[in-house]
Amino acid sequence: MLKIIYFFFYIKFPDSWINFFITNNKMKIVKTIAKKGHYKNRMQIAENLYILKDAERTQLVEILIYDPIEFIFEKAIVASETLLLKKDLKSKIEERKKYWLHRKIAEEKQNKITTENLKGTSNFKRKFGSGESLNNVKEMLKKPMNTGKWF
Repeated sequence: MLKIIYFFFYIKFPDSWINFFITNNKMKIVKTIAKKGHYKNRMQIAENLYILKDAERTQLVEILIYDPIEFIFEKAIVASETLLLKKDLKSKIEERKKYWLHRKIAEEKQNKITTENLKGTSNFKRKFGSGESLNNVKEMLKKPMNTGKWF
């Protein structure tokens, strides 16, 4: 039923439901949420991995290491440090660590290239760069509204 709901809708379950599923060992539901669920639900599962037994935790770590959000991956790694894992799962974790490291390096390179390209150009806009527009907004808010009478 949950798979059908996720097929049609991308919903976020309340935190109390997720805690209920985790504490009452509803592993099928928790696995489905960990695979296809809302990112906030996946984050909550990753943060509460320490509640589960080792076998259940291992199953969820296998799912959560492939999550596209780095925070969830890091929480899964922290939970997996106390577990006895198989060699292939350890190698998968190392591959994902390398992936996130390469992604950070690529982002830093792209940021350097972008700053070099935009250096000295006039079309590069910063939000409240000099503070002038922010000060103008503050001055406008200090002025009273026009409350003139129309009769």
